[in-house]
Amino acid sequence: MRRARTATLALLVGLLALAASPMRTSSSPAPQVSSLLDRYGVWVTASDPSLGPQETARRALDQLGLRWYASFDYDADAIPPGANKVMAVPTRNLAPEAELREAAHKRPGSYWLIGREPNVPGGDPDGPKQYAEAFQYYARILKDADTGAKLIGPNVLNWDTTCQACPGFDLGRQWTEQFRAAYRQLAGTEPPVDVWGIQLADLNWQQLPMVNWQPLTDQLAAFRSYLDASPAQRGKPIWITEFAIVWGYEQVEWAQQSDGSWRAYPGGQYRADLLADALQGFLGWLEGNADRLGIDRWLVYGSYPPPDPFMSEYAGLRLLSTPAGDPTSTGSVVRAASSRIRTAGPAGRPVFAVAPAFRDFYDHYDGTRVLGRPLSPPAAVNGVPVQYFEKGRLEDQSTGTDNDAWKLQYGLVVDELQQARADIPFGGDVSPVTYAQVNRLADPSQRLPPPADFVEGVAQLSDGTVFIPFSGDLSAAPGHFVPARFWEYMNNKLYFPGGWLHDIGLPITEAVQLDVQKNGMGARHVQVQAFQRTVLTYDAENPPDWQVERANVGTDFARAFPDRVPQQ
Repeated sequence: MRRARTATLALLVGLLALAASPMRTSSSPAPQVSSLLDRYGVWVTASDPSLGPQETARRALDQLGLRWYASFDYDADAIPPGANKVMAVPTRNLAPEAELREAAHKRPGSYWLIGREPNVPGGDPDGPKQYAEAFQYYARILKDADTGAKLIGPNVLNWDTTCQACPGFDLGRQWTEQFRAAYRQLAGTEPPVDVWGIQLADLNWQQLPMVNWQPLTDQLAAFRSYLDASPAQRGKPIWITEFAIVWGYEQVEWAQQSDGSWRAYPGGQYRADLLADALQGFLGWLEGNADRLGIDRWLVYGSYPPPDPFMSEYAGLRLLSTPAGDPTSTGSVVRAASSRIRTAGPAGRPVFAVAPAFRDFYDHYDGTRVLGRPLSPPAAVNGVPVQYFEKGRLEDQSTGTDNDAWKLQYGLVVDELQQARADIPFGGDVSPVTYAQVNRLADPSQRLPPPADFVEGVAQLSDGTVFIPFSGDLSAAPGHFVPARFWEYMNNKLYFPGGWLHDIGLPITEAVQLDVQKNGMGARHVQVQAFQRTVLTYDAENPPDWQVERANVGTDFARAFPDRVPQQ
């Protein structure tokens, strides 16, 4: 049996090599210049002590699929390869000149974030005059050390609105006017701002959680109009240097401390669902309006922020479960956006919410992992309600069964792709194999005989490999061998409540080894196997919990059949 299986695998390798030979000129994706992906960024707000800042940042970016980030420093050494770091400097206690020059020489062409939230009480710095002096200091040093350095300021918090039910916040517009006046008095010229930064957050303590993002779009439009009204600033790019959701709970309770200060304590539920919807909505709006308003980049706060001084515990938006951990529900929104952009091209696709019919299933069975983000609004296929996701098509089959675990089902998208011989890369963004070649591997002639004495069901070999016959009732028939790691994943009831046969389907190929370009992260050697309803991949370079996962077959389907995946 082992000899026959080895011979068949050799034949598969030959088929792959023959089919793949015309594609080998595309060894890596074309570089993206000013791409939509590079408009996304994140604040890496904590470091895992066991990893250090560079590895923490690398893992955080990898989890979110991003290349741009900021942290609270200007360390030019602890930057992951291939990443772009926004250097952040304070404006109350100025960074030493020698350190600035060294960092600028090491990272020429960098963007430098000059202070944060200067209009917030007790913030950085102490008033517009001190900020103007700090800006002049940094401009002198950085522009001299690196003529390509770009300065981002003043990074006020909001524009024409401020915190509601909390005193002492200056309006961003008013504070910016004072800063420009102070700089003109100091230097005789307009401040040499290369990029105008603004930080945005809903700050209404009377309406919780703070997820009302729509008014922030008016703030951005007003900011753009303000800049374009000044000949010296007209047309300069805007960065959202921080988008934050400050409070995610339904209620807040304030308690005065022994030192006279006030501290906020959470009340009610933490509404992760509303935070994810708000983030998804705002990012979708930005993608559609950034060009019109000259918004070049937006940084989401943050990866794993610590509690603010007024909080008893952190109550806002966190993208990761730990400083370098798995994405949260909001982190999955960012990960889905970056994945969609990478796979759908620079134009990207609109952002959609999970349909109500699928929301409970999605939340209960880790939809961010097994389905990814939605690629379409609710739709119908042959009268069946469906919705397309990055990793598949979810179908409402409740009218055809009384089994609660079978009322929702993953569609046969892999079968449809390979039967159509879709010329779409298989197993990665760039791959030596397409679904057209998968069609050849799925031919009945490529199925292997069952092990000796096999009667029905499945057969597990001594090495953990499992034979599955290609028959709906698992009666004896030729079929395919599934690696132990895939078999373990397929039988996880936390992901697949209907069982592997219902939720994943029969294997239609053997597992094969491929060198692919995956999610823009460079070359990866992966193991890939096609099933009727999904494609499973194993990537040893992924974090341990993500080494086996479902491939983005929904995205592949949308690329192959754009007319079948509605966008409105």
